[in-house]
Amino acid sequence: MRYMLAIALLLPFTGWSLGFLLLYGVQATGCSLGWQHIAIGPVSVLRAVLILLFAVTTIIVATAIFVALSAEKTSSSMSRSMLTVTRYTAGAALFSTAYVFSGVLWLELC
Repeated sequence: MRYMLAIALLLPFTGWSLGFLLLYGVQATGCSLGWQHIAIGPVSVLRAVLILLFAVTTIIVATAIFVALSAEKTSSSMSRSMLTVTRYTAGAALFSTAYVFSGVLWLELC
């Protein structure tokens, strides 16, 4: 597994960026189609879809972190400092996912 460490280094923020594009693309589409006015119980359809996407993105990034942490086992020949950078990058991706995307829970949608 020659490129396992590079994949593990890039995978968490790649998941974050794909989630970012998807989340805000759906938000813009939902606002233009009026999904914020259709209610499902106490929340609008748009907020429910955004919360679902937030949860799915968080699960994907957490899975990517699991892959990044398991890269340490498969790449024992790599330097210890690069493995540390990979772990910190994965943690930063999870933090930024929770920080940036959590606004769908309480901010105004449109």
